[in-house]
Amino acid sequence: MDSEMIREFSTWRAQGLLTEAEFAQVSRQLLGSGQPVPDWIGKLRNACSLAAAGQIGSADLDAIKADLFSSRQNSAKETPVDADAESLVVLRVCAGIACVIGLFPLPVAHAPLLIITQYVMLRKICAKFGRRPGLYLILIILAAVLGPLVFGLLLRFLPFARAIFGAIIAGGLTWYIGAKTRAMCIAGLDFTFRNFIHCRVKPD
Repeated sequence: MDSEMIREFSTWRAQGLLTEAEFAQVSRQLLGSGQPVPDWIGKLRNACSLAAAGQIGSADLDAIKADLFSSRQNSAKETPVDADAESLVVLRVCAGIACVIGLFPLPVAHAPLLIITQYVMLRKICAKFGRRPGLYLILIILAAVLGPLVFGLLLRFLPFARAIFGAIIAGGLTWYIGAKTRAMCIAGLDFTFRNFIHCRVKPD
């Protein structure tokens, strides 16, 4: 898919719809990130396709490109080391707190605390990169809480086993959604469920 898109953009560059610098940016994004194709490239692809078909003029294409590449430069600036490191600290601390919460003897008691912990974690991670979590991240939190809640109810007659597994599940799921969100922020990806699923978490 990426190689096919690069060929398309190469054709449009040859037609004068893209400059060498613009094509270079697109190629680096498609070949080097290892992440899902960002929305801005999809929009650029659509605009170039319309321009090649004569459905929009060069002035309209230039305006679209200016907006997209400007947004790209603002959102895809090289991640500061402190933001990367600080967000990792937030992730580790909140995952640890979630493990402790998972030790609660009553699963209905730790669900609200998990929601609060995970929401605060996502807000803090996103804030390190100048972003805000979307509504879909709140839905992911609710889904993440559902797992340990149901599992805890099933093990309510085995309090010690429930506490151990509750801590593992609560901490693991909290780490997972935090690491995925952090990876999307680092890669400059939009907060969509598709990007959440396909975004790769690189080991630190």
